[in-house]
Amino acid sequence: MTDSADRVRMEETIDDRDLEQASLERLAESAKSALVTSGVLQRAEKSALYRARWQQARFYAESVRELSDLRRAPLTAERDLVQACHPSRIKSYACSAVQMWFWVTGRGGSTWWMPCGKQDIMKMLELCRRMSRVVGIAEEDVALVLNQPAPTASDSLPYFLGYAHKLASGARMEVVPLSPLLLTHRPAWASFFLKRQPTVLVSTPADALQLAEILKRNTGGQSQTGSTTTSQTGDEATSASQAGNAERRGPLERLRLAVLFGSGISQDSHRVAQEYGVETFRMQGATDCLLLNVECRMHEGVHIWLDTCIAEILPAAELKERETSAGLRSQAVFLHEAKPGTRGEMVITTFGEALPLIRYRTGETVEVVSNERCECGLSHPRVRFL
Repeated sequence: MTDSADRVRMEETIDDRDLEQASLERLAESAKSALVTSGVLQRAEKSALYRARWQQARFYAESVRELSDLRRAPLTAERDLVQACHPSRIKSYACSAVQMWFWVTGRGGSTWWMPCGKQDIMKMLELCRRMSRVVGIAEEDVALVLNQPAPTASDSLPYFLGYAHKLASGARMEVVPLSPLLLTHRPAWASFFLKRQPTVLVSTPADALQLAEILKRNTGGQSQTGSTTTSQTGDEATSASQAGNAERRGPLERLRLAVLFGSGISQDSHRVAQEYGVETFRMQGATDCLLLNVECRMHEGVHIWLDTCIAEILPAAELKERETSAGLRSQAVFLHEAKPGTRGEMVITTFGEALPLIRYRTGETVEVVSNERCECGLSHPRVRFL
């Protein structure tokens, strides 16, 4: 940020907690307003990602007057993003000024470039601070953030997290960025962050488990909990860890919670909980949509922030019948209208400045938990990632 006006707007955004607890009706109306009046579709229409596909489907941005009109837009798959950011088309890929580029990875393993504008960066800062509030990260915490080297999206997380705290409260939360890839070649670096005694771990499950192995080698084979890992289902292990039953006797003695993102959370979160003896929280969308949807302390699903996106569910029955994007328009249901127990693939429309994602197929299968206000106080719908 170079001028005071930008800084004031960012601080107001960071401190705006009203939308976290707004009614579902207000959130739905806000989504409609953002879709219809903000010009997001008209902006997206300029991008090579959408232009030809929308013309072929005879979908026109100006024809959208209601949320339901969005269903006429073709779905966006990973392959569409990969093709659109090809070097031969990259000049017409972003639809507004770009401040930063990230290399992101989709659920299917495809990778592509994601452009970010000034407002996108401000939104990331807001979401980092919101995530901190939801899981209980405080200014006195020391966060160890395991990130992959630039230009991956996770490389920015420690800096967004630290700066978001500074803008929101003026406090400088201590953040230690660490690349597990580099740590394998420089294991002596472990002694530095161990002296800082982090209280919060932000990581992919794979990186967290890799770090645990490195620490075992440097501490005589002792696990973080000092106990033998037993075979448990994810739900059983998570319940045990959330109840605080694990005893920490490893080198990370002050670690109290872990925020997990990326692939492998459903399979490996319980292993992280057992390995470190801490409460774990799931963060979704950090590596492809640049959204930080997060699990709250109730651990009854991930809250999907409806003020940052429009979420739809493609029913499981429809997915079994049709695998192509073109055939999946009519049966989608908006998340805020979905009944508990509804299962299907999550589809996201974002309001990004440099490149909105319009009806992006995340590849994530979810089950709707509830659209009712959560006991934690948040009103945003909860889903369980399967």
